[in-house]
Amino acid sequence: MGSAVSSALLTQSGVFLLALVRVSGIFLVTPFFAGPAIPARVKIGLSFFLAVILIPLLGGRGTEALARLGDPLSLALAAASELAVGFVIGMAGSVVLGAIQTAGHLMSQDIGLTIANVIDPITSIQVSVIGQLKVALALFIFIGLDFHHAALRLLAESFRLIPLGALSERLFQGEGAARLGDLAASQGSTLFEAAVRLGLPLAVTLLLVTVAMGLLARSVPEINVFILGFGIRALVGLWLLCLSVPLLARTFGALFERAAADSARALRALAGS
Repeated sequence: MGSAVSSALLTQSGVFLLALVRVSGIFLVTPFFAGPAIPARVKIGLSFFLAVILIPLLGGRGTEALARLGDPLSLALAAASELAVGFVIGMAGSVVLGAIQTAGHLMSQDIGLTIANVIDPITSIQVSVIGQLKVALALFIFIGLDFHHAALRLLAESFRLIPLGALSERLFQGEGAARLGDLAASQGSTLFEAAVRLGLPLAVTLLLVTVAMGLLARSVPEINVFILGFGIRALVGLWLLCLSVPLLARTFGALFERAAADSARALRALAGS
């Protein structure tokens, strides 16, 4: 009797730990959840709380999956695959923030404000002021449009699509590796495309300003365009940024909606459906 109870408790503990690993994955990469402003103890507590809530969704599938994982190597591979599921859920949102940060850096280069860098509290690296401003606006949009709750709903859906321990058999084979490679390449191209599209209007406008100053210097050589150029480019760039804030808010919302759809498609691709 005692051995049966001990075996049942050990099995349930293993199921809970695998679920905890999957839940903790979203607290490592998902925007807002992965921010350093949230203390590590709070992240651990929320991961534990969410795992306790989501365990009933498994039914008996978690115990069945754990029964197939008898050796320590299989358990380690299963834990790595569960962490990958959490990464897939939050990575698309992180890619959007990366694209916004890159677009802000490109804008700072065009305006001439790259010397005024600040420390990003999320990544602890030096970033441009405009990039940090855009990331802050994007995080407000992320929370205001309830995408942080959408990530949690997608996490709950992942337990239905991908049972615990079921992904490790496909993840480290050709099928799972190929799908993850395609997803990574798609996210990388999305980052570059979104960054270029966000920074293109300002780049084109400042290019026209540069052409206009060149024509002015050609027609009126007495004017020192090099002295006036920096101030004019900065004023035009900042004025255009102020005008584009409402458009940026809608654009960021659309990018996060696309990221949520990409995360759902990625989960379905990993599940084989």
